[in-house]
Amino acid sequence: MRMAFTSLANRISDLPLLLSGPILRKVEPNAVTVWVALKEERKVWLEVYDDIAPSGSVPNLKKILEGNLKPIRIGGHLFLVAVTATLVAGEQPMTPGKLFFYNLFFSDINATSVSTTDT
Repeated sequence: MRMAFTSLANRISDLPLLLSGPILRKVEPNAVTVWVALKEERKVWLEVYDDIAPSGSVPNLKKILEGNLKPIRIGGHLFLVAVTATLVAGEQPMTPGKLFFYNLFFSDINATSVSTTDT
């Protein structure tokens, strides 16, 4: 059985915002870079967290790195960004052998902050 071809222009609205990634691009003690490809222009925010809870207890995440970046337009519906999060003032660099967590947020391209609360 052969499936009918549907052009990308006719199905782009059905695709998710995140087309590819996240891909961990680079990790250093003071910075982390993550790459993503999007179908729409959005500012991308990256936050990295350290679990400061005692071992074996419920995680207690503290933000230690943050950053944001606007993507580069590659095509009509393709935007690429490699966003780097750097140390928050007063925080210590990441140490090898420890587990860290990260989260990406997507906002209006002109946003000056990101809301991480559920609505």
